[in-house]
This record gives sequence, structure tokens and C-alpha cells, in this order.
Amino acid sequence: ALAVAHALTGTVESALPLQRGAVERADATGDPYLTAQARLNLGFMAILQGDAPEAATLFERAFEIASHAELPWMAAAASINLGHAWRRAGKHVEALGAYQRGVRAMAEQGDTVSECAGSLGMISACAYLVDTQTMGHEMYRLDTRLAQLPFGAAQGLKSAFSSTLSALVMEGLAVPFEKLLTLARRYRLA
Repeated sequence: ALAVAHALTGTVESALPLQRGAVERADATGDPYLTAQARLNLGFMAILQGDAPEAATLFERAFEIASHAELPWMAAAASINLGHAWRRAGKHVEALGAYQRGVRAMAEQGDTVSECAGSLGMISACAYLVDTQTMGHEMYRLDTRLAQLPFGAAQGLKSAFSSTLSALVMEGLAVPFEKLLTLARRYRLA
């Protein structure tokens, strides 16, 4: 937790040795929850440093550990984070597959906010792949899921909405951009 706090305050360099130590300590315990979580945290720091391939490796390992240990929420979180890493690395087909797996699993777990975050990642990956059919389906699903959340529960998704809207602009996809912007405004996320 201390390493993540360092990373979030902009001192990733000081956080990395702490989190690498956390990974070693977690591995020594043999506890799959701790080992998967430690890798998720280190992967998050790799993303902050712009090292998407390293993050992808860490998220893949966290997914393997969590899946083997039957930790479904942790496996779903690792899969969605793997999607983020692959998207940042420019591997949009791989990103889309990871997002789809993670979104399905989050839906099964009943974690609507995380499911919505994964859906936004899927929409971004679809924008780069110009897969408007999957994108349209995912926007409809996102709208349906957001409508089920209590007021204010989706506020943590603001930056994900912003990032996805930027991806749509960069790809020149005006109609999906307008649809997503309308959704963001409807739920006071833009």
C-alpha cells in the first residue's frame, strides 16, 4: 500500500523498490491473493512509467495466479488491466480480448463500476480497430449498466470516459464520440 501511495503522489521511482519488495514478500508467503495483488500493483506502476509491455507481463502473471487459485474478481481485474496495458502498447486486438474476458467476469461478480471501466476500455480498443459493431453493442451495454448504479457511484469513471472520448476523436469517429459524450453528460461524467 505504501508503494502505491508513493506512485499516486508522483514519486514512482521511490515506489518501485518498495513494490518489488512487496512482490518478493508476497511470493515468499505462497498466498495467491497476495502474489496476484502485488503484481497488479507493480503493473500499475509500470503503466505510470510508460512501460506497457512490462505491465502486460505482470498483469498476465496476476491473471494466471488468480485464475489458478479461483480468485474470480482478482482474475477479472487482472484481465481488464491487461487490456489497458495492451491498448497502450498498441496491441488493440489483444486488448479487446482481454477487456472482453474481464468485462464478462466483472458482470458475473456483480461489480458494475469495474465492468463499466472495462467497457470503456473495450470501446477505446474498438475505436483503434474501427470495429463499430462491437463498439455500438458495448455503448448500449454501458448505458444499461450505468443506469443501474446509484447516483454518484460512477464518478470514478470520469478519467476513463475522458480517455475513451480522446481515442474516438483521434480516430475521427464522430458518431460514436457524440453517442459516448451524450452518455457521459447523462450520468454527469463529462
